[in-house]
Amino acid sequence: MANLRSFFRRHIPEDKKVRVLQKTGAEVVGHLLDINQKGFRLRTSMKFKPGDFFEGLIEFSEEEGLPQHIQVSAQAIWNDGGETGFSIKEIPIADEDALDKLIDVVEGRA
Repeated sequence: MANLRSFFRRHIPEDKKVRVLQKTGAEVVGHLLDINQKGFRLRTSMKFKPGDFFEGLIEFSEEEGLPQHIQVSAQAIWNDGGETGFSIKEIPIADEDALDKLIDVVEGRA
């Protein structure tokens, strides 16, 4: 398996805070620091261990013309105590375009 840290990720600017929630939407897990189609880095106080699976929602502002949530299934790859790197394992087909659009917004292309 390729080291996912070697894939270029799009940094999330401070003015575009993107929250990540538990699948139920009831609890904030953390905030995205960067993302690409293969994975993301999350600032979180939760203690994910490498190999832990996470089912959640990436939430963002509707004002950017995007759906409010992207469902994601991911696996923790590393954790340094305040940040965790995840490999995306599954995104519903209906949310794939929204993920691409989110990355475009983060890059300032949309």
